[in-house]
Amino acid sequence: MDTKTTKPQRPFRRAVFRGLGVILPPLLTILFLLWVWNSVQKYVVSPIESLAQKTLVNRISEVYDEPPVGVKIVDEAGRPRSFRHGEKVFTQLPTKQWIPREVSKTVLQSPGAALPTTAEAFYERYVQLRWLKPSVVLPMIFCLFLMLVYLLGKFIAARVGRIFVETFERMIDQLPFVGTVYGTVKQVTDIAFSDKEVEFTRAVAVEYPRKGMWSVGFVTGESMPVIADAAGEPVISVLMPTSPAPFTGFTITVRKSETIELNITRDQAFQFVVSCGVVRPGQKSGSAEDQVNEAIAASTAQRRAAPGAISTAATAPLPTTTDSTS
Repeated sequence: MDTKTTKPQRPFRRAVFRGLGVILPPLLTILFLLWVWNSVQKYVVSPIESLAQKTLVNRISEVYDEPPVGVKIVDEAGRPRSFRHGEKVFTQLPTKQWIPREVSKTVLQSPGAALPTTAEAFYERYVQLRWLKPSVVLPMIFCLFLMLVYLLGKFIAARVGRIFVETFERMIDQLPFVGTVYGTVKQVTDIAFSDKEVEFTRAVAVEYPRKGMWSVGFVTGESMPVIADAAGEPVISVLMPTSPAPFTGFTITVRKSETIELNITRDQAFQFVVSCGVVRPGQKSGSAEDQVNEAIAASTAQRRAAPGAISTAATAPLPTTTDSTS
């Protein structure tokens, strides 16, 4: 006698997976933002801050290995040796170097992770405390970056700038692998920072992935002209979102006549996708199923009656109605 063995339930494993599903998205987002911030801090902020620090140290440093001839050294018990030269009082460090008392006093009040031991280290810490505070450095770097980008944009807008950029891009394109990566990144940035806004407010229904199966997508614009020539009519690019994350998906090109314009907002379409179809856009009369079914039936009937003809019913916007049961 055969006995069927059932797979044991694993509530602990299911609970762990559900917990991971909740905690991983925000955790990965935080880690990504921290990675971006650390990269900017390491490769942008720190080099600029180090260059500014060395420049200021070389400009303001006053260090004496020996006191000037003729000055009187004050040697009091319990205090560093000092002397006055001009309007400044200099104190002696353990390394026998002499620096202004103001610099020594400021650094000793806030030495940082470790107390500096040389005159140069004292000045570097002094410059950091006096002029290179994070509350000053970050806004200054941001303003300088914006100014640099603005001037670069004005330069590229000029004829000489365009020639320079085109020459540079031709040189990059000739490099193996680097040219491919650069070209892909440039296409993305051109779309993201171009003056033309990407249309992403129209929601449409597309008979995809096969006939008789309809999906909700977002129109992103006109597709490639070569595809339109082959199709013999206008074609559009549609982003097909995946549930329950509408910001991910894939792009398809379809005939404009084979799409149904949905008279709903982008937010309503997002809610429909995120909820896997549970949350439906509000309607005033009838039901969502009746509205979509009528439009689909009209589109299918006209295509069967006149194959190859552009369906006007398929492109007609759907009326907005409210579900009486909602």
